[in-house]
Amino acid sequence: MRKKIIILSLSCISFLPFFSRNVSTDTLETFFLKQINKRSEVFYAYYGLACIKFNQGNYKKAAQYAAKNLKKRNNFDTLSALLFARSLELSNRLVKAEKAYQKFYKLYPENIWIGYYYGFYLYKVRKYTQAEQIIEHTLRLNPFYTDAHYLLGYCLLEHKNNPECIRAFLFGLLTDKDTLRSMAVIRMINYYINSQFDSLHFNFFDRRLALKNVNDLLVPYLDNLNYFYQNFNPIYLVSHLNEKKINFHHPSLYSRFFEKLSREMLLEAFIFFALRNIESSDIKSWYKSNTELLKQLADFLQDNLNKPF
Repeated sequence: MRKKIIILSLSCISFLPFFSRNVSTDTLETFFLKQINKRSEVFYAYYGLACIKFNQGNYKKAAQYAAKNLKKRNNFDTLSALLFARSLELSNRLVKAEKAYQKFYKLYPENIWIGYYYGFYLYKVRKYTQAEQIIEHTLRLNPFYTDAHYLLGYCLLEHKNNPECIRAFLFGLLTDKDTLRSMAVIRMINYYINSQFDSLHFNFFDRRLALKNVNDLLVPYLDNLNYFYQNFNPIYLVSHLNEKKINFHHPSLYSRFFEKLSREMLLEAFIFFALRNIESSDIKSWYKSNTELLKQLADFLQDNLNKPF
């Protein structure tokens, strides 16, 4: 059973709609309830039930079960804190949700999931400055947290149309392994640089508070994605970004890293490498013609990625 419980824990972190390929949700729920009936404090059981109810969309019940684990320190209190705050948020108990996020962020400042979802909540309620601070802290803890890069990009985008969002999206692409999502992000960057920055505005979703993660923000860029892919010109995109036509005049988390890239004459190589998930003959041709430059980039990333910010 220990192996199954571990699978459950890992699944809940990413809020997957299943817990184990070998154990049904009903079986798990019955097991956890039996454990609770046998003795009063079974923290993994309360955590498991909170996961089940959360993934079923029963956020009220998920919050109740998660709260059971917050009365006493245990191995599941950190994840239960996240489930509790998220359940309050997604059931539109926003005042309580914000207080919970504030409390747990202070209690667990090193937990990247609490930081990310707290930042996402602040983004949804348009508290951009606070959101940026929280997400930046999260990325300093883990610079390879792809979703956090994209989320920070969206904060910068909506917060005075700050062009620094492009750097956030590019860094996210560097760490992303999802080809479809990468293409949607590239489409958004392409749209952004072809628009007038001083008049660019995004009217996101009527049901903004129902957003669950950063992938929901990319939905508009998935429509007719194949048509965009067929007409996408990576050479134009890279040259536009590399020629500094965009005025990165606001300091950001990414400023020092990209300034160092530029001094080493590796910005173009970095952008091409960030586009590596995209099947393109132009990109492959560039790789073949610039093997030495790519080796220099690899050395640069080896020296700078552990502490890029």
